[in-house]
Amino acid sequence: MRGKTEVIVGLDIGTTKVCALVAEPSESGNLEVKGVSLVRSMGMRKGVIVDLENAIESVRRAVSEVSQRTGVNIDSVFVGVAGSHISTLRNRGVTLISGESREITHNDLNRVIEAAQTVSIPQDKKVIHVLPMEFIVDGQKGY
Repeated sequence: MRGKTEVIVGLDIGTTKVCALVAEPSESGNLEVKGVSLVRSMGMRKGVIVDLENAIESVRRAVSEVSQRTGVNIDSVFVGVAGSHISTLRNRGVTLISGESREITHNDLNRVIEAAQTVSIPQDKKVIHVLPMEFIVDGQKGY
């Protein structure tokens, strides 16, 4: 009997269809697709949710179908987010390094990332992901 294999579930919510895909890593390291479901998307217009309940139902149907086809119990998915309503913003954060050793700690990294996130955004927008691009220490670039 095989041990429990980690599966990867992708979800693409589009204007015309919702696609759910289940894959698992093969022994060669590639992903092997185990199942796909495509359902008609409802509640979407031009990539934007206009009817939340219908959009949720489309997602539920797609995930349920691929779960039944593959026999995989799905409790999390990777979702791609796209559309004209999505935007990016680059910002900088600065923090002082304290302590006698002046060694940079994970707390220092968290503080500088938090400082970079303190930016004014419109009320109808929400931060969904933060990606640190670069850290500079004493003028020296590096990650």
